[in-house]
Amino acid sequence: MDGSFTSLLNDGSCEEFEFSQPPPQTQSQHQQEATKSKKGRRSKNFFIEEDMLLISAWLNTSMDPIKGNNQTHSCYWDRIWSYYNKNKEGLLSDRTANSLCNRWCTINEKVAKFIGLYNQILSKNQSGLTEQNKIDQALEHYESVMNEKFMFMRHWNALRFAPKFQAYFKKKNRSARDTDASSQSVDSQIPNLESDEMMERPIGRKAAKKLKRAADKESLELIKTMQKDALAIASSRSESVNRSLQLQLKMMQLQKEQLEMQKEIMQLQKEKLQLRLAREERERQKEERERQVYEASIMAVDTSKMLPDQAKYYEALKARIMRNIL
Repeated sequence: MDGSFTSLLNDGSCEEFEFSQPPPQTQSQHQQEATKSKKGRRSKNFFIEEDMLLISAWLNTSMDPIKGNNQTHSCYWDRIWSYYNKNKEGLLSDRTANSLCNRWCTINEKVAKFIGLYNQILSKNQSGLTEQNKIDQALEHYESVMNEKFMFMRHWNALRFAPKFQAYFKKKNRSARDTDASSQSVDSQIPNLESDEMMERPIGRKAAKKLKRAADKESLELIKTMQKDALAIASSRSESVNRSLQLQLKMMQLQKEQLEMQKEIMQLQKEKLQLRLAREERERQKEERERQVYEASIMAVDTSKMLPDQAKYYEALKARIMRNIL
């Protein structure tokens, strides 16, 4: 099913509002054939789902400027009938264009009267009332005036926020400031939504096509600009990656050079250590040779011709040398 308005109506919101007068009772060939099969039988009552689909069909048909605004009534309701039957899915009832038109007139009349009463309550600008309080008052007023309950709340909710309704509401707000709201009758509050004052005339087919071409051209320019920006970003990223790689290579080269320098330093330290050890070994060997020469000279001293004390001293030195050797 077409989802442009049907899904919106299901949750009580819509973007279009209009009440049109019923067209002449004209039908296309395939509608006439469907009518012949139902001659002599009264149409079944409409289910709420059928009403919602009818509103959706009417909205979609009304809001298509490229199809053309100057459609004949027959063509207009033939398109509504086609949309309705194409999207009715599980709804069992088959409806003719006349049946849909008559049902739309009923919805038009009932909802329009309720709008008049609801706007009358809004114009009083009573303090302390919630939105639900105002709706409840309008329902009570409707039942008092019409001697029946208002059974089209879902229809009203589906249509109340449409541009035509909002334009009417603004117009009535301006007039309410200059006129005592309590003196206005119910009929004076019912909107004439066929009036040119209600809403600007929809754009024509040529204007709609021109706007579409302009939008397509703008979209194409936007796509080109986005592609150009994407290429520039990609190029910038590529340059950034290249610079990053170059920096990484330089860092790796510096690290390699640092390792080489550390190896050279370690080799120099090793050689220095070896030189120190060699020097110490030479000094130790020199000291050892000098000690040996000294001890040999002590051992060669003849103490027999020395004074007792002197001889005793050298004998003690010889004894110590002998102890170290042994």
